[in-house]
Amino acid sequence: MRVSLNTRETSDDHRYKLRDSGSRAVICGNDDDISEVEFRFDAKAIAEMVQGGDTAPCTVDRDLEAPLRLGYTGGTTGRPKAVTLTTRGELSELSLSSWI
Repeated sequence: MRVSLNTRETSDDHRYKLRDSGSRAVICGNDDDISEVEFRFDAKAIAEMVQGGDTAPCTVDRDLEAPLRLGYTGGTTGRPKAVTLTTRGELSELSLSSWI
């Protein structure tokens, strides 16, 4: 499951979300101080994967009610809380945003 990290948040906020969500990997900048995960992918690692990857299109069939990502609340009354967002909900937002 995916967890978004906001560049305006602190490193402490990022570490909290990674621990709380049980994340095992992170895509980050070269100088980001994140050691809470098993795998780190910086720009160089992503470029290497793209260069060595398969060029054939892929299809990922997903149940529309399956969890897709965790969004975190603003944490105005304490620590942010995870909210599970489904594939259907995310696709609905994408569809609606094309009308705006």
